Amino acid sequence: MKKYTRFVAILMVVAGVAFFAGCPAPVTNIEPPASLSISADNTGTRVVLTWEASPTEDIDGYIVYFKPINGTFAPIDTLEATETQYEVDPQGTAGEYHVTAYKGDNESDPTDNVSTIPYHTAAVEVYELNGAGSSGYGWDRTTGSGSAYPMSQASSADNVDFYITNFAAGYTVVPYYLASPDVSQASSDSSIVPSANWRVNGIKHVTNEEANSVLPAAGNYVNYEELIGNSYYGVHTEDGYFGLVYTNGVPNTSNGTQNIETWFQLVQGLRLINHQ
Repeated sequence: MKKYTRFVAILMVVAGVAFFAGCPAPVTNIEPPASLSISADNTGTRVVLTWEASPTEDIDGYIVYFKPINGTFAPIDTLEATETQYEVDPQGTAGEYHVTAYKGDNESDPTDNVSTIPYHTAAVEVYELNGAGSSGYGWDRTTGSGSAYPMSQASSADNVDFYITNFAAGYTVVPYYLASPDVSQASSDSSIVPSANWRVNGIKHVTNEEANSVLPAAGNYVNYEELIGNSYYGVHTEDGYFGLVYTNGVPNTSNGTQNIETWFQLVQGLRLINHQ
Protein backbone atom coordinates (compact mmCIF):
# COMPACT_ATOMS: atom_id res chain seq x y z
CA MET A 1 0.00 0.00 0.00
CA LYS A 2 2.83 2.42 0.79
CA LYS A 3 4.60 1.54 -2.48
CA TYR A 4 1.38 2.22 -4.43
CA THR A 5 0.86 5.59 -2.73
CA ARG A 6 4.47 6.63 -3.45
CA PHE A 7 4.08 5.58 -7.10
CA VAL A 8 0.90 7.64 -7.50
CA ALA A 9 2.59 10.67 -5.98
CA ILE A 10 5.52 10.34 -8.39
CA LEU A 11 3.15 10.08 -11.35
CA MET A 12 1.36 13.27 -10.23
CA VAL A 13 4.64 15.18 -10.00
CA VAL A 14 5.78 13.97 -13.42
CA ALA A 15 2.41 14.83 -14.95
CA GLY A 16 2.49 18.29 -13.40
CA VAL A 17 5.96 18.94 -14.77
CA ALA A 18 4.87 17.75 -18.20
CA PHE A 19 1.76 19.96 -18.07
CA PHE A 20 3.64 23.12 -17.18
CA ALA A 21 6.42 22.34 -19.63
CA GLY A 22 3.83 22.18 -22.38
CA CYS A 23 2.23 25.56 -21.52
CA PRO A 24 3.58 28.85 -22.85
CA ALA A 25 5.37 31.12 -20.39
CA PRO A 26 3.01 33.59 -18.74
CA VAL A 27 2.83 36.97 -20.51
CA THR A 28 4.54 39.71 -18.56
CA ASN A 29 2.35 42.73 -17.95
CA ILE A 30 4.10 45.79 -19.36
CA GLU A 31 3.45 49.11 -17.69
CA PRO A 32 2.88 51.98 -20.13
CA PRO A 33 5.05 55.09 -20.21
CA ALA A 34 3.58 58.04 -18.33
CA SER A 35 3.08 61.81 -18.52
CA LEU A 36 3.16 62.17 -22.29
CA SER A 37 3.53 65.85 -23.19
CA ILE A 38 3.71 67.77 -26.44
CA SER A 39 5.58 70.89 -27.52
CA ALA A 40 6.82 72.65 -30.65
CA ASP A 41 10.38 72.85 -31.93
CA ASN A 42 12.01 76.24 -32.51
CA THR A 43 10.68 76.45 -36.09
CA GLY A 44 7.07 76.03 -35.00
CA THR A 45 6.54 73.30 -37.59
CA ARG A 46 7.73 70.13 -35.85
CA VAL A 47 6.13 68.31 -32.91
CA VAL A 48 8.16 67.11 -29.91
CA LEU A 49 6.76 64.31 -27.72
CA THR A 50 8.25 63.64 -24.26
CA TRP A 51 7.29 60.97 -21.73
CA GLU A 52 8.42 59.18 -18.57
CA ALA A 53 9.92 55.72 -19.07
CA SER A 54 7.89 52.59 -18.46
CA PRO A 55 8.68 51.17 -14.99
CA THR A 56 8.80 47.67 -16.51
CA GLU A 57 12.40 46.43 -16.73
CA ASP A 58 14.02 45.09 -19.90
CA ILE A 59 11.45 46.36 -22.37
CA ASP A 60 12.51 46.37 -26.02
CA GLY A 61 11.39 49.93 -26.61
CA TYR A 62 8.49 52.22 -27.47
CA ILE A 63 6.02 52.59 -30.33
CA VAL A 64 4.73 56.04 -31.33
CA TYR A 65 1.22 56.21 -32.78
CA PHE A 66 -0.51 59.00 -34.74
CA LYS A 67 -4.15 59.59 -35.68
CA PRO A 68 -4.86 62.34 -38.23
CA ILE A 69 -8.12 64.29 -38.17
CA ASN A 70 -10.96 61.89 -39.05
CA GLY A 71 -8.45 59.00 -39.16
CA THR A 72 -7.42 56.09 -36.93
CA PHE A 73 -4.33 55.43 -34.82
CA ALA A 74 -1.42 53.76 -36.61
CA PRO A 75 2.25 53.29 -35.62
CA ILE A 76 4.66 55.81 -37.13
CA ASP A 77 7.94 54.79 -35.48
CA THR A 78 9.62 52.36 -33.07
CA LEU A 79 12.21 53.62 -30.59
CA GLU A 80 14.88 52.13 -28.33
CA ALA A 81 14.11 51.54 -24.65
CA THR A 82 16.50 54.36 -23.68
CA GLU A 83 14.58 56.97 -25.65
CA THR A 84 11.89 59.07 -23.99
CA GLN A 85 11.57 61.85 -26.55
CA TYR A 86 10.52 61.88 -30.18
CA GLU A 87 10.45 64.67 -32.75
CA VAL A 88 8.28 64.40 -35.84
CA ASP A 89 7.55 66.56 -38.88
CA PRO A 90 3.74 66.25 -39.26
CA GLN A 91 3.90 67.59 -42.83
CA GLY A 92 1.20 70.14 -42.10
CA THR A 93 -1.23 67.55 -40.70
CA ALA A 94 -2.79 67.92 -37.25
CA GLY A 95 -3.93 64.99 -35.14
CA GLU A 96 -3.43 63.01 -31.94
CA TYR A 97 -0.47 61.02 -30.61
CA HIS A 98 0.09 58.33 -27.99
CA VAL A 99 2.95 56.00 -27.03
CA THR A 100 3.17 52.38 -25.88
CA ALA A 101 5.99 50.24 -24.45
CA TYR A 102 6.67 46.78 -25.91
CA LYS A 103 8.66 43.62 -25.31
CA GLY A 104 8.61 41.01 -28.04
CA ASP A 105 5.02 40.70 -29.21
CA ASN A 106 3.65 42.06 -25.94
CA GLU A 107 2.60 45.72 -25.84
CA SER A 108 1.44 47.97 -23.02
CA ASP A 109 -1.67 50.08 -22.92
CA PRO A 110 -1.18 53.48 -24.56
CA THR A 111 -0.50 56.73 -22.76
CA ASP A 112 -3.18 59.38 -22.72
CA ASN A 113 -3.57 61.10 -26.08
CA VAL A 114 -2.03 64.49 -26.82
CA SER A 115 -3.33 66.63 -29.66
CA THR A 116 -2.27 69.24 -32.21
CA ILE A 117 -5.81 69.73 -33.55
CA PRO A 118 -6.71 73.44 -33.24
CA TYR A 119 -9.70 74.24 -31.07
CA HIS A 120 -12.64 75.48 -33.16
CA THR A 121 -15.03 78.20 -32.04
CA ALA A 122 -18.16 78.60 -34.16
CA ALA A 123 -18.97 81.99 -35.67
CA VAL A 124 -19.83 84.77 -33.25
CA GLU A 125 -20.94 88.32 -33.97
CA VAL A 126 -18.24 90.90 -33.26
CA TYR A 127 -18.88 94.64 -33.52
CA GLU A 128 -16.85 97.42 -35.07
CA LEU A 129 -15.42 99.58 -32.28
CA ASN A 130 -18.21 102.19 -32.62
CA GLY A 131 -20.95 99.56 -32.59
CA ALA A 132 -23.30 98.62 -29.80
CA GLY A 133 -21.52 95.43 -28.72
CA SER A 134 -18.13 93.87 -28.05
CA SER A 135 -15.44 94.60 -30.66
CA GLY A 136 -12.55 92.70 -29.07
CA TYR A 137 -11.92 88.97 -29.47
CA GLY A 138 -9.55 86.63 -27.67
CA TRP A 139 -8.74 82.99 -26.91
CA ASP A 140 -8.58 81.15 -23.60
CA ARG A 141 -5.07 79.70 -23.27
CA THR A 142 -6.32 76.62 -21.41
CA THR A 143 -9.33 75.58 -23.47
CA GLY A 144 -8.66 77.34 -26.79
CA SER A 145 -12.19 78.73 -26.94
CA GLY A 146 -12.72 82.21 -28.37
CA SER A 147 -14.99 84.95 -27.00
CA ALA A 148 -15.86 88.57 -27.68
CA TYR A 149 -14.90 91.26 -25.15
CA PRO A 150 -15.75 94.96 -24.83
CA MET A 151 -12.84 97.25 -25.76
CA SER A 152 -14.39 99.99 -23.65
CA GLN A 153 -13.30 98.20 -20.46
CA ALA A 154 -9.68 98.14 -19.31
CA SER A 155 -10.31 94.74 -17.69
CA SER A 156 -10.59 93.24 -21.20
CA ALA A 157 -6.89 93.87 -21.86
CA ASP A 158 -5.93 90.49 -20.38
CA ASN A 159 -8.22 88.67 -22.82
CA VAL A 160 -8.26 90.43 -26.21
CA ASP A 161 -6.05 89.22 -29.08
CA PHE A 162 -7.47 91.47 -31.83
CA TYR A 163 -10.33 93.88 -32.38
CA ILE A 164 -12.38 95.29 -35.28
CA THR A 165 -12.15 98.97 -36.16
CA ASN A 166 -12.50 101.36 -39.09
CA PHE A 167 -10.31 104.04 -37.47
CA ALA A 168 -13.17 106.50 -38.02
CA ALA A 169 -16.26 107.88 -36.32
CA GLY A 170 -19.32 105.65 -36.61
CA TYR A 171 -19.48 102.15 -38.08
CA THR A 172 -20.83 102.84 -41.57
CA VAL A 173 -17.41 103.76 -42.94
CA VAL A 174 -15.51 100.93 -44.63
CA PRO A 175 -13.09 99.27 -44.83
CA TYR A 176 -13.00 97.60 -41.45
CA TYR A 177 -9.70 96.29 -40.07
CA LEU A 178 -8.53 93.50 -37.79
CA ALA A 179 -6.09 95.19 -35.42
CA SER A 180 -3.72 94.30 -32.62
CA PRO A 181 -5.16 95.48 -29.28
CA ASP A 182 -2.27 97.89 -28.65
CA VAL A 183 -3.11 99.79 -31.86
CA SER A 184 -6.07 101.24 -29.98
CA GLN A 185 -3.66 103.33 -27.94
CA ALA A 186 -1.74 104.68 -30.96
CA SER A 187 -4.77 105.80 -32.99
CA SER A 188 -7.97 107.79 -32.71
CA ASP A 189 -9.51 104.67 -31.12
CA SER A 190 -7.93 105.78 -27.84
CA SER A 191 -10.95 108.05 -27.37
CA ILE A 192 -13.03 104.89 -26.85
CA VAL A 193 -10.49 102.35 -25.57
CA PRO A 194 -9.11 103.13 -22.10
CA SER A 195 -5.42 103.01 -21.32
CA ALA A 196 -4.33 99.51 -20.24
CA ASN A 197 -1.69 96.87 -20.91
CA TRP A 198 -3.22 95.79 -24.22
CA ARG A 199 -1.52 92.89 -26.00
CA VAL A 200 0.91 93.51 -28.85
CA ASN A 201 -0.09 90.87 -31.41
CA GLY A 202 0.42 90.35 -35.13
CA ILE A 203 -2.22 89.94 -37.87
CA LYS A 204 -1.72 88.55 -41.39
CA HIS A 205 -4.05 87.85 -44.29
CA VAL A 206 -3.25 84.24 -45.31
CA THR A 207 -4.04 81.97 -48.24
CA ASN A 208 -6.53 79.12 -48.09
CA GLU A 209 -3.59 76.69 -48.27
CA GLU A 210 -1.84 78.30 -45.29
CA ALA A 211 -5.15 78.35 -43.42
CA ASN A 212 -5.32 74.56 -43.51
CA SER A 213 -1.66 73.68 -43.00
CA VAL A 214 1.01 75.89 -41.40
CA LEU A 215 0.72 79.60 -40.64
CA PRO A 216 3.55 82.03 -41.48
CA ALA A 217 6.35 82.34 -38.96
CA ALA A 218 6.61 85.16 -36.44
CA GLY A 219 8.05 88.25 -38.07
CA ASN A 220 5.67 88.08 -41.03
CA TYR A 221 2.77 89.77 -39.23
CA VAL A 222 1.68 93.40 -39.03
CA ASN A 223 -0.28 95.33 -36.42
CA TYR A 224 -3.46 95.58 -38.52
CA GLU A 225 -4.89 94.23 -41.78
CA GLU A 226 -7.88 95.27 -43.88
CA LEU A 227 -10.88 93.04 -43.15
CA ILE A 228 -12.07 91.27 -46.30
CA GLY A 229 -15.17 89.11 -46.13
CA ASN A 230 -14.90 85.32 -46.41
CA SER A 231 -11.15 85.39 -45.86
CA TYR A 232 -8.58 83.86 -43.49
CA TYR A 233 -6.21 85.70 -41.17
CA GLY A 234 -3.40 84.35 -39.02
CA VAL A 235 -2.81 85.80 -35.57
CA HIS A 236 0.50 85.57 -33.69
CA THR A 237 0.18 86.51 -30.03
CA GLU A 238 2.80 88.18 -27.90
CA ASP A 239 2.95 85.09 -25.67
CA GLY A 240 3.79 82.86 -28.63
CA TYR A 241 0.50 81.25 -29.69
CA PHE A 242 -1.02 81.04 -33.17
CA GLY A 243 -4.69 81.40 -34.10
CA LEU A 244 -6.71 81.44 -37.30
CA VAL A 245 -9.61 83.78 -38.04
CA TYR A 246 -12.24 83.37 -40.77
CA THR A 247 -14.41 86.36 -41.62
CA ASN A 248 -17.69 84.55 -42.17
CA GLY A 249 -19.56 86.76 -44.63
CA VAL A 250 -18.96 90.46 -45.21
CA PRO A 251 -19.24 93.37 -42.75
CA ASN A 252 -22.78 94.44 -41.98
CA THR A 253 -22.48 98.22 -42.01
CA SER A 254 -26.12 98.71 -41.07
CA ASN A 255 -25.35 97.57 -37.51
CA GLY A 256 -21.55 97.50 -37.55
CA THR A 257 -20.98 93.75 -37.16
CA GLN A 258 -18.85 90.97 -38.60
CA ASN A 259 -19.22 87.23 -37.99
CA ILE A 260 -15.93 85.69 -36.88
CA GLU A 261 -15.07 81.96 -36.82
CA THR A 262 -11.76 80.86 -35.30
CA TRP A 263 -9.30 78.04 -34.60
CA PHE A 264 -6.64 78.19 -31.89
CA GLN A 265 -3.51 76.06 -31.59
CA LEU A 266 -3.10 75.13 -27.92
CA VAL A 267 0.50 73.95 -28.35
CA GLN A 268 2.45 77.12 -27.68
CA GLY A 269 4.72 78.08 -30.56
CA LEU A 270 3.25 75.53 -33.00
CA ARG A 271 2.15 77.08 -36.31
CA LEU A 272 0.21 73.98 -37.37
CA ILE A 273 -3.40 75.09 -37.98
CA ASN A 274 -4.69 72.19 -40.13
CA HIS A 275 -8.34 71.61 -39.12
CA GLN A 276 -10.00 69.62 -41.92
